[in-house]
Parts: sequence; structure tokens; C-alpha cells
Amino acid sequence: MPVIFYSTVDQASENIALALKQNHGFEEKGNTDLGEKQFAVWACGQTQLVELHSPLPEADFLKDFFKSDLFVFASRHQSVSGAPCATVHAPGNWAGETKYGGNANELQLTSAKALQCFYDLLKANPLPVFREASHHGPTCLKTPSVFVELGSSEKEWSDYSMAEPIAEAIVEGCRSFSSKNAKAALGFGGNHYLAGFENLPFALSHVASKYVLDFVDAAMVKQAVEKTAEPVEKAFVDWTGCSKEQREMLVASFEKTGLSWEKA
Repeated sequence: MPVIFYSTVDQASENIALALKQNHGFEEKGNTDLGEKQFAVWACGQTQLVELHSPLPEADFLKDFFKSDLFVFASRHQSVSGAPCATVHAPGNWAGETKYGGNANELQLTSAKALQCFYDLLKANPLPVFREASHHGPTCLKTPSVFVELGSSEKEWSDYSMAEPIAEAIVEGCRSFSSKNAKAALGFGGNHYLAGFENLPFALSHVASKYVLDFVDAAMVKQAVEKTAEPVEKAFVDWTGCSKEQREMLVASFEKTGLSWEKA
């Protein structure tokens, strides 16, 4: 039973939730009292929609609430370019930076097939669609988690018509991800938007872009494998998207963990 989370402090998130309520059959179920916290909940079939009042990347407190096979965070995406787009990614902090939630050097449990499913469904969207490298929190939830986002500026976040296709993809993904047949892999190197990993016959789970590779050792590679719900069969390396030193460190880490790898 997937759970979709949205935040009242995120305009894009609120608009995606509004589309779910108005167009996709999510009906209000009132407040769910879970110990010291209460959550406003809507439901459509077996899928729940839950309202939060804090930034979604800071939702590590959810580790104590809700039993589910998938958490979907309906969120805004922000970039320097401000270009309109839809994105999907796993949460996780490869390095020590925790400015945007989660714990240092911790990756969130995620699902490669869910990420691939949402990515494929978002392609029906008129917006450009990107997969992103793993970044920000939450990182300590016990349920596989993904972010599905609308970007990249206030113009898009405030436009309800742009939120509707995101909502549609989320609903369909929640229905169908569990039946998707996909082999899981990890990605290392290249840019944040995974340009070097297109057309692989694998579903990508956690990905570390070039700018965090100096922090990726065998322990982090092992964690990325363990924090993928499906068995990880392989790692792909964007060979030209890494320095010589980074490539050597990655290969040594793969050998130490026994993970098969190849150039993307």
C-alpha cells in the first residue's frame, strides 16, 4: 500500500495534492492519530495521501509512522536554470552535507523499479523529464522512498495545470510499480541529471554524480547495494564523467564489495 506525502510549505507539492484530490479519487479520511502525531489523510483504494507541514527532505521523523511498501514524496524541484521540468530521484547523502535533511553519509532505502516506473510514466508529460542523482533527505526511513518533482521555478510550482500530469504519473506509478520487471543497478559519475546513463537495460537505484565521488568508498558502495529494495546486479560508471583518481577508487571499491561493474 503506497503512501504519498505532500507538504503545505511547498507550493508545487500542494498543487500536486490538489490534483490528486480533485481528479484522481482521493477522499478525505480525517485525521489519523499515531501516538504523539496526527496526520490528515486522504485515500484512493489502497493508496494513501498524507499531509505534512514541514519540508519533505526533513521527513526523517516518518520512520516511526505508516507501514507501506513505498513512500512517494510529491515535491517541487529547484534548479539554477529555472527551466521547466519533471524529475525523479532517490533521497540520500553521499557525503557529510546535511543542509537539506537526512543524515551525513547515509542513503535512504529506495526501489530501482519504482524509480524506473515513475520515470517512464513521467515521459508522457509535456515537460522535459530527468532522473537525478541521489541527494538530500530523508535518509533513515524503513520504507523504500522516491521523490517525484515539478520544477524548476515558482512559475511552474504555482501552475495547477502543470501539477496535474505529475499527479497522474504518481497515481499510475503507485498502482503499477510492484509489477514492473526490471533489473537493478547503481550509477557512478557524470552530471547530476544522469546524461551518461540513458538507454541502459537496467533500472537505476542510487546514483552518485561526479561532484560527490571523492566521498564514495567501499562502505558507501556497500550501503547503496543494501539500500536498494531489489537485488543489485551491477554498477555502471560514466567513465568520461570521472577523474582518473575517482575511477581507480571506484574500481577498488567494486572489487572489495564483489560488485560487478562496467562502463556506461
